[in-house]
Amino acid sequence: MKKSMRMAAATAVAAVALGVAAPMASATESAHIARTAISVSAATPSASVTTATLPTSAPAAADVSAADSAAHANALAAAKGGRLDPVIKLLKKSPDAFKSAVRAAKNGASAYHKWVKSLSWKNPLKYTLMALPGYLQTELINWLASQVG
Repeated sequence: MKKSMRMAAATAVAAVALGVAAPMASATESAHIARTAISVSAATPSASVTTATLPTSAPAAADVSAADSAAHANALAAAKGGRLDPVIKLLKKSPDAFKSAVRAAKNGASAYHKWVKSLSWKNPLKYTLMALPGYLQTELINWLASQVG
């Protein structure tokens, strides 16, 4: 009974961390941006638009785009790493499930999804993994496939 309660609590924590926190944060941020944009546009009705010149040489443009894409990739990896931590911890609590997940992920995404669907309807891990958004499922599959085991 204790194990069931712990698994249910971990599932609830993961669902709250993944399902509620992200939409609330983005909604708050977009409301703040909209308010700022309205106040700026109301404060400066006669503002002129200026244009910036972009570098025309190919190497300079490539350096800028490579730096931007590297920074974006690092930020994306950090964000996903933080979001997958509760799910990874939940997976690691059951060594048998973790080994099965790694085996399924190494066989591909369809094998992984088939494994998730084969879990018992009583298993909270099944519902946690099914509730993940698609891009996080892909990240989890990639991370599991890179594990040794």
